[in-house]
Amino acid sequence: MSIYGLKKDNILNGCIYAVGGFNVPFLRYDLNQNKWMTLAPIRLNQTRPGLTVLNDQLYAVGGHKIQLYATGRSPQSLSDVTRYDPVQNTLTPVVNMNLRRSNVGVGVLNGQLYAVGGNTDGIPRSSVERYDPKDNTWIFVAAMNFRRSSVGVAVIGSRLYAVGGCDGNSYLASVERYDPNHNKWTVIADMSSPRKNANVVILGGQLYVMGGSLDSNSIVSVERYDSYLNKWNIVPYMSLKDSYSSAVVANGNLYSVGMRNNQYLSRRFPLLYRYDPVENLWVHVTTANRRTNDTMLEKTVSMTYIGV
Repeated sequence: MSIYGLKKDNILNGCIYAVGGFNVPFLRYDLNQNKWMTLAPIRLNQTRPGLTVLNDQLYAVGGHKIQLYATGRSPQSLSDVTRYDPVQNTLTPVVNMNLRRSNVGVGVLNGQLYAVGGNTDGIPRSSVERYDPKDNTWIFVAAMNFRRSSVGVAVIGSRLYAVGGCDGNSYLASVERYDPNHNKWTVIADMSSPRKNANVVILGGQLYVMGGSLDSNSIVSVERYDSYLNKWNIVPYMSLKDSYSSAVVANGNLYSVGMRNNQYLSRRFPLLYRYDPVENLWVHVTTANRRTNDTMLEKTVSMTYIGV
């Protein structure tokens, strides 16, 4: 499941959306009412897609076919792209990418959507393609310096950042930055710890990398990038509350969604936390009232938000 925030009119203002996952419908959390609700019958036939918001609509990019998880077959990467309209509560197919990609990083820069890295049936990619909603087309842009599956992506100003991931042989601490004006990727300082599936958020104009995994171990540490010194620093008091959590900035607040890790795999509920910068701790906000047996749920959560 992937968690996203959208702002649209008064009804959808201040809502976080939970999208996809294996056998999980759309869920919406209203920040003002502190309440989860199910948006049945909307379902997405993609799991582990890259998701982002463009023009107040949510895009699900690539991923795996959900049905293949149920059959036990090896999941096949998808080139499919789906757009969700929160006003009409409808899903619409968008033109496919040039390559099939799962565990792909996505971001929006200058009104265009970027699909960064990922893998094709387990083979990591360094290639990047860009979607223009005006002419509904995908084109390749410059490839990254490293192959990156399960890469974190974020945008600051006019630059796109690709953070960590896995190249097929090892987990990556390396980070690179894309300049669309010169169509070029530049390697910047490494993180303190290699990680994949990390959550990358922008808070106060600064880049934060939160959580992720290394080998079979989850990471709860948080790092912040200092662009002036080109250096990463550990932010110890912001460590995530639960392993495999995901983070989003909404209305200036930092939220985290995770699944409490315990032996009862059939009793998993999405947990929502808010970070309190004064007390330097995570405060439990709410727990979804929908139980799921999706054992992949906690590994496929990601979040974003369009503020008011």
